[in-house]
Amino acid sequence: MSRSKLLGIFLIVGLMSLLIPLAIALAQGEAEGTITIRDSDDTNYSDLLSDMVIINLTLPALPADMVYEGWLVADDGSRVQSIGRFGSTGEVDTTYTSADGENLFSVFDKFEISIEPVDDPDPGPSAQILHRITAGGILHIRHLLFSLGGNPPYATGNFHAGSPKGLAVGLREQTSIAMVHAALSSSSNTLPLVKQHAEDVVNAIEGSAGANYGDLDGDGSAQDVGDSTGVLVYGAGTAQHAALAAAHNANDDTVRGYSQEAIDSANQATAWATEARDLALVALASSNLSDAKFTMGNAQDRLERALNGFDANNDGAIERVTGEGGASQAYGAAQDMSIYVLDPKAEVVLPDAGDSNVPNLALLILLSGVGLLLGGAFIYRRSKQTA
Repeated sequence: MSRSKLLGIFLIVGLMSLLIPLAIALAQGEAEGTITIRDSDDTNYSDLLSDMVIINLTLPALPADMVYEGWLVADDGSRVQSIGRFGSTGEVDTTYTSADGENLFSVFDKFEISIEPVDDPDPGPSAQILHRITAGGILHIRHLLFSLGGNPPYATGNFHAGSPKGLAVGLREQTSIAMVHAALSSSSNTLPLVKQHAEDVVNAIEGSAGANYGDLDGDGSAQDVGDSTGVLVYGAGTAQHAALAAAHNANDDTVRGYSQEAIDSANQATAWATEARDLALVALASSNLSDAKFTMGNAQDRLERALNGFDANNDGAIERVTGEGGASQAYGAAQDMSIYVLDPKAEVVLPDAGDSNVPNLALLILLSGVGLLLGGAFIYRRSKQTA
């Protein structure tokens, strides 16, 4: 066999010998995925809010006597809540829902994954923390999704009742109320009823501090079907606190990216709600039943967009951008600002288990690869000298 062929074989085998243990090491140590908080009932705008965790992870496989377990951790570490054991396999796709409807943003700002024995007498996480992530701007995320002092209280809910309302929560809830009354107005068969519900729409959008708030249909009372704060106030507050969360976490791509989506969607919801308010004022000034109903139908359309967004480019998806996103998209973006993202480059230290000769064999292969590469280099040098 010629020296050139022998050199090629040495180099190829040496390279493979180096790559094999490297691949084994990478396969043992990679972890990636996301932990996302959502509502267990996304049709309820005042209860069961941010009480569910969606877990999508890829983790290194564990020995049969060990399992992964997920934990939510309070700000000061004084409380930990298990969100379930994930088994020993690497793929995790499951959910956890709070039994009492607790808003998980109200207490927790960290997520941990621990490696536990299958028969574990300790109810808390072990010392083997796989990865730990803190949510950026948690204060302002809570203002959006849980509570901001000075806002009207939640009227219902096992967990929320009595607490001041979150801004993005209020935006979605009050927009929904205004939309319902726009629909009632457009379907009414008498002009007084059309105007009564048109008044409800204006007052729910503007709130008690609004310039047009009041007894707009002239029946002697100012009806307020909302919480007196108004869609426009909640929309502006949502955009403001989303921006504050990003400002406090300038280096966090997750917070910054979703913050802009929340801002754009909240501003667009406010713009559509403003158009609906103006249409309702036109209907209130009308003396013709058909004209007033038609106008309130247009107001209903604007409020449906303000609540659920609008597929402006007909691509089959409503994006969280100006022209498409609404209150629901702003709310979802606010939840996504706190997605816990596992770093795919994070090194995982697995517990000692299995055949101890396996890592020794990998080391032997690695050393053999180095030797083969050095041998190839020596043959190449001798061949050059001979030539």
